[in-house]
Amino acid sequence: MDSNPCRGFSNFLFLLFLITAVVLLYLGNIAYVEHYYIAFYDGEMVRYIDVPPFAKRITPASEELSGRFSSDIEVVAEQTNAFLKSICDRRGFTFRKGEKDNQFDIEIRPGYFVKGKYSGSKMHLVWNPILPESLKAKVESNPESGKIASPTEARKK
Repeated sequence: MDSNPCRGFSNFLFLLFLITAVVLLYLGNIAYVEHYYIAFYDGEMVRYIDVPPFAKRITPASEELSGRFSSDIEVVAEQTNAFLKSICDRRGFTFRKGEKDNQFDIEIRPGYFVKGKYSGSKMHLVWNPILPESLKAKVESNPESGKIASPTEARKK
């Protein structure tokens, strides 16, 4: 017979604490990735690139399924380009400055390009994601995400 009558209750509290901690870690990781990374869907593979420092995400992470990302940058475009170039070099992507000062391209892999454009203090990225079948249904169920926008059509808040 058990000598401590509260032992079962303390085990229940510990199990409840453990489950809560795991759920909070999972949700915290999702929020962290959505806030600090841009996801490029390439079939079953997801490639990530860091959001530039001193930039605030304007579009939600769900827009990345449609190939859109916009942020409000608080530094000049040259600093953001230098950051993106260093991240691209580290991740194996190719960063190219465009013909105009406010444009750039990122080549994720041959044939998979991300077009970038600055308009004022905003940075817009547009690309054609290659979604797996499981995510295609999610995009098709959202009527606003059915079309790929140009950099100038990115949603403003």
